[in-house]
Amino acid sequence: IGTGANLAYAIEIDKEKDENGNEKDGKSTDWLEEREAGLKSKAPLPIQITVFAIYLLFGIFVQTILGSDGNSALTAGVFAIIACVYEIGRPVLPTKEEALFDAKLDQAVASFADERILKYGDDVSDSISPVRQDEAVNERELVVAFRRMKGYTSAEVADTQIEMRMRSYGTGRSAAGFIKGIR
Repeated sequence: IGTGANLAYAIEIDKEKDENGNEKDGKSTDWLEEREAGLKSKAPLPIQITVFAIYLLFGIFVQTILGSDGNSALTAGVFAIIACVYEIGRPVLPTKEEALFDAKLDQAVASFADERILKYGDDVSDSISPVRQDEAVNERELVVAFRRMKGYTSAEVADTQIEMRMRSYGTGRSAAGFIKGIR
C-alpha cells in the first residue's frame, strides 16, 4: 500500500463538509473522489450499465461499418486478450480504510522513532555517545519494541510493514536484517 499522496487524500475524503464548510460527522461515499485520490472504489451500477451499453453500441456500429467477414471477431478476441493482461497486471489500489490504517501506522512508527531511536548524525546530550554509522540494530528487535510500546498485534499489522518503515531511519541494511546507523 502506498502512503504518500493516498494519506492526504484519504484523510481529506474522510472529512465530509456541510453547506457552510463545517465538517460533519459521517463518511463520504463519493466513489469518484475516492478514485481520484488513488483509492479503490466501485462505480455505481447505473454508471457501469451505461458504460457497457455505450461500448456495446459502439462495437455494433463499427462492425456494421467494417462488415462482418470474420476479421472483426478475430480483432475483438485479440483486444480481449490484451484487456485481460492489463487487468491482471494492474496494481491493486488500497481501500479507504486501508489507507487510513496505513497513515495511522506511519504516525505510530514516526512517534516511536522520535521517542526511542537515536540516528546517525542526530545531536545527542553530553552523557550519551553519538551513534556511529556502522552501529546496527536488528529489525526483529525494533519490531518487538514497537509492538510492546504501541500495542499493535501481529494480527493487525505484519512485521514486514513495520520493518519497511523502520529501514527509512537507518543508513543502510545488511543481508542479515540489521539496520545500520541507528541505536
